[in-house]
Amino acid sequence: MDLIWIFYLSLLKEQRRKAYECLSDGYTVSAGFKNSFLPFTKDSYQNKYNLKSTIMARLKKNGNLSGAIGNIIFVNNGDRSYAKAKGKDPKQTDNTKKSYTAFGMVSTVDKQFRAELMAKVNLVTSTKYAPSHRTQLRRTARQTDLEKNKIKLEYTDPQFLVGYNFNRDFNWDQCVRFFPEFHVNADGKVTIQIPALTWGKEIKAPAKATKAELTISIISTNLNAPVINVKNIATLTLHISKSEKTEMQSFEFKTAEETGWVLVTGSISFTSPLNNIKPEQKGASTYLWAKGLI
Repeated sequence: MDLIWIFYLSLLKEQRRKAYECLSDGYTVSAGFKNSFLPFTKDSYQNKYNLKSTIMARLKKNGNLSGAIGNIIFVNNGDRSYAKAKGKDPKQTDNTKKSYTAFGMVSTVDKQFRAELMAKVNLVTSTKYAPSHRTQLRRTARQTDLEKNKIKLEYTDPQFLVGYNFNRDFNWDQCVRFFPEFHVNADGKVTIQIPALTWGKEIKAPAKATKAELTISIISTNLNAPVINVKNIATLTLHISKSEKTEMQSFEFKTAEETGWVLVTGSISFTSPLNNIKPEQKGASTYLWAKGLI
């Protein structure tokens, strides 16, 4: 029976029907030759190995297999493939259904927001940052339960975005060792102070890098609006290298005319004459500051 089981697992992924037909005709895997088959009649096979005939699955009209084999599924996870038993249908409580609903609502908003953000702001991201960004955005939302299985989400606390790393392979604090200071004035103006930046001290470049471009972007957005837009308020760009450092400087921007959220993003990108920096270490981006407006 072990040989029959191995036979099914090796072929079921590509050809369930073919595997079942081969077994019905009395074929089994040869122990001495990998990927080869030796024909046996059912009687001679059973007599030789003293096995009893057992039907493990029947072929249905729709091409699926019934029985134990029919409960086996194959899963592809990146470069890894494996077989597992089908899971049972989960019991969905009201809270479970609400969680599914919230997940779908956040996914829709996050997708629109990220599309706008990437179109308006130059950010360094890793290839699979979207799921973690969606998770972070979910924390900013306040959920209100309405009638059965229905909810309302309001995006009220952007502070949960601060510190998020867009490049999951190279974090902001791995290469940037300073913290901008933010001062909010009574008239709605915000002042940003950036200290003097020196290569190797405030800026920790990856191997082979010789220059860096630091960009501070101020944007506003309203994730509770029917249509999500991102507005550029101001941008500051600084250049740093081994032979070029920057002095302490400050600049301010207004928030009085904005609605929703005001976000400050930081992005740094590294270059070298030979373009030999590791791809995942060419830059980093994060949310530096956030404020919710009425």
